[in-house]
Amino acid sequence: MNSIKYGSLIATAMVLSACNMPRIVESYDEFKQTRVCRLDPYVIRRELTGPTSRITTISLEAQADQTVKAILLSQITIGLFANYDGFSSTSKIKFILTTPDQKTEELIFQGRDRSITYDSRNVYGTYVSHTVSIENIALVFNMKLEDIRKIIAAPHTEFYFESGKDPVKGELSASDKDAFKQFLDKCMLASGEKK
Repeated sequence: MNSIKYGSLIATAMVLSACNMPRIVESYDEFKQTRVCRLDPYVIRRELTGPTSRITTISLEAQADQTVKAILLSQITIGLFANYDGFSSTSKIKFILTTPDQKTEELIFQGRDRSITYDSRNVYGTYVSHTVSIENIALVFNMKLEDIRKIIAAPHTEFYFESGKDPVKGELSASDKDAFKQFLDKCMLASGEKK
């Protein structure tokens, strides 16, 4: 019985880790009549506290002026108590970079265009199923090409996204930075920017 339970957990973990592969999407926007290149939502933080959880993703989209439109999205599973706070319209986004000589630099961005949508999904157990509510909170901010380069190049990069009493914080891993690098190579450098 335990082997079935643990096998199920391992399979779930494998599916979740596979879902976090960076995916660069290129398309053509008929309305703007321009090429669109973006990093699809990429998970940078998963949190679980009792009855609630929060998954935060980042999406990057190349702009014609060689800037980057970034979108943070927190998907919060709503429980009866201990729910996570979401982004506000004034939330600041920070990346704290540590250089090889142990100096720190903060890249601070102002969030804008916050939007909230609600969703639900069914959760099935052995004997019971129930519906959970999900709050999706998106926040947009702009970055420069140089900011992306600094984030990739820093040996140690932490992030801190203001979110009420529950800021989203952590450290970018090598695979997270690789996702940023793939975006830079395929979307920014491919469109004419020189290294």
